[in-house]
Amino acid sequence: MGPGGGGGPNDTAGQLQAVQELLRRRREEAPGGNHNGDSGRGGEAGDEEHSSSTASGEADMPTLDTPGAPPRPYGRLTPRQYLVRERAAEQRSEFFDGEIVAMAGASPRHAAIAQNIGSHLYFRLPGGCRVYQSDVKVQVGTGGEYAYPDVFVLCGEPRYLDRTHDVVTNPAVVFEVLSPGTEVRDRTVKAAAYRQVPSLAAYVLVSQKEPRVEMYARGPEGAWDCTIYQRLGDLVRLDAIGCDLSLAEIYRNVNPAPEA
Repeated sequence: MGPGGGGGPNDTAGQLQAVQELLRRRREEAPGGNHNGDSGRGGEAGDEEHSSSTASGEADMPTLDTPGAPPRPYGRLTPRQYLVRERAAEQRSEFFDGEIVAMAGASPRHAAIAQNIGSHLYFRLPGGCRVYQSDVKVQVGTGGEYAYPDVFVLCGEPRYLDRTHDVVTNPAVVFEVLSPGTEVRDRTVKAAAYRQVPSLAAYVLVSQKEPRVEMYARGPEGAWDCTIYQRLGDLVRLDAIGCDLSLAEIYRNVNPAPEA
């Protein structure tokens, strides 16, 4: 021992080495510690666990919201990311211009009008045509947007987007029942997207507030002509699917009934 009880250089180095050895042992014995003696970086298993990039971009897919949690800002998604998310979601959403649009619950009037349209069409459509209501997605726009029409008619064999068979690409006539929160979108963004679907012959907007139906029909040169029906006795002529509907049928048992 040197003067004053202090250790010499060799003693200090020995103590430091002993402390480092003790700390190393404690790290190895701690729960979740690195038992491979490879502290400071992950081993091969760790590297593989965090390496999840894929060519399709699905690794960047946002996780679903926890039930009851506030909505999360997902930002812009690719069509593929939307479909992956939508197929796992409990609540339906539409997809336009890279953004998810949540679908609010329908009012009783909205639901009654849509049911009337679907029910009357079901018994009136010619063979080879079928009617769908709100639970089947339609690919619209130039192929990267998706909507749930309130009612739509498809004639011939359905063409599906992929093997999941939950998105069709060839609707013939689409009906949208207007609501206060969706009317602007139905008349603008959705209308423009529907018109780009080659198979679509007519896009029909139905008011909840009054007996009013606007039918936009594709002309022979691609122009869209609008016909407005406003009396309960009027017939909405759906030449593309070989049948018609009266406004009285569309608004049957809607409570309170719209004024004639």
